[in-house]
Amino acid sequence: MKSKNVDMINGPLMKKMIFYTIPVILTGLLQLLYNAADLVVIGQFSDEKAFAAVGATPSLNAMFVTFFIGLSIGGCICVGQYYGARDAKNVTEAVHTGILISIIFGVAVSALGILFVEDLLRAMGTHEDIIGLAALYLKIVMAFFPFTLFYNFAAGILKAAGDTKRPFYILVFSGFVNVCLNLVFVLVFHMTVEGVALATGIGSVINAVLGGILLFKTDDMIKVSLKNLKISKDKMKMNFANGIPLGVQSLVFSASNVLIQASVNSFGSIAVVAGNSAASNIEGFVYTAMNSTANTALNFTAQNYGAKKFDRISQILGYGTALVLAVWVLVGGSAVIFGKQFLQIYQPHNPEAVKFGLIRNSIIGSTYFLCGVMDTVSYVFKGAGKTFISMLIAVFSIVGIRVAWILTVFQKYHTLQMLYISWPITWIGAIIAFYILYIVQRRTYIKMQHRG
Repeated sequence: MKSKNVDMINGPLMKKMIFYTIPVILTGLLQLLYNAADLVVIGQFSDEKAFAAVGATPSLNAMFVTFFIGLSIGGCICVGQYYGARDAKNVTEAVHTGILISIIFGVAVSALGILFVEDLLRAMGTHEDIIGLAALYLKIVMAFFPFTLFYNFAAGILKAAGDTKRPFYILVFSGFVNVCLNLVFVLVFHMTVEGVALATGIGSVINAVLGGILLFKTDDMIKVSLKNLKISKDKMKMNFANGIPLGVQSLVFSASNVLIQASVNSFGSIAVVAGNSAASNIEGFVYTAMNSTANTALNFTAQNYGAKKFDRISQILGYGTALVLAVWVLVGGSAVIFGKQFLQIYQPHNPEAVKFGLIRNSIIGSTYFLCGVMDTVSYVFKGAGKTFISMLIAVFSIVGIRVAWILTVFQKYHTLQMLYISWPITWIGAIIAFYILYIVQRRTYIKMQHRG
């Protein structure tokens, strides 16, 4: 099974980055439709409690899964660097090691999530009226997590090798199935949160099966075979060296988001929770589009770093930043201009929730391009294997400052506006720190290029 991969290490960059990015953005947006479809169907055909229950789960769900998603990204960085060097032996070892790690950790996270999710929801201060529904939704979703993690790694391998189209085709099919199943379970079988959770889980199984078939059938270096399924110690070390800092960063981010969700819950209003959930879900589309562009910078950097073409990394950063800003103008601008209309899709019968959602949209949505710029420069460092220093900057700038803000300023001025303003403040701090570090690192790349 052949695929036309984008050649990341030769020729002009801008056109190739655009060609590579478009399917990645579409794939990310379709993947996000899983949760969006859950919220829209629940919002349209169920009650406010069910909607708020599903909307209260993303931060806690992310706390369980993002550490291990970070590990999978670490493995894909290894694959990308070896692929750029055209080192078939090490590509094979990195792919098979990563596949096994994704399966082992997928099962472990699933079990932990099912066991502890209800206690954690209570610790977050989740409203007692929705905690049972929220726990049921998360338990069902977590039961399917091994398939989710496997697919994320499989798709990451394909993208690291320059293949972005086929992961998109998979999501087109499974996303359609997911939306259809949402409607069937809720409208025909009269389920609520359990129906939309089950539809999402079935979609993740489809993704995993199709992603696995692509890896087993390809004739590229990334081909998976049963006889090679074993863990290489040195590749596992590289996996962890790249992935653990990313996982820790994601875990700390998610933990801070749990604190943020608890801060939203502290207003004691289901309408505030529902409005925040709807606005956050809309932002998710903007973030996914921008983050897909940043992931392009990561994979292009990884391959060029592996090929020792260090002079191209500055171009990748420049073009990547331009692309992410263009994406924000198209997607983020629409989200801000038509914010009320989008919020009404999620909450058509709850004008109070729409009002609270517009507060978040006006502050976070209008400055979201800063997040895209921050991610782009951060991902360039990650693609070069500099995941530890990237973690330190991100954790200090984003999590440290934001948590400190919530525990001090927000406690004194307890308003939604004061909570949401912490986002752009911390993005600006991170951008400044990353670019100072990049100026220093660029000198090293120049010297490495001259040494040949």
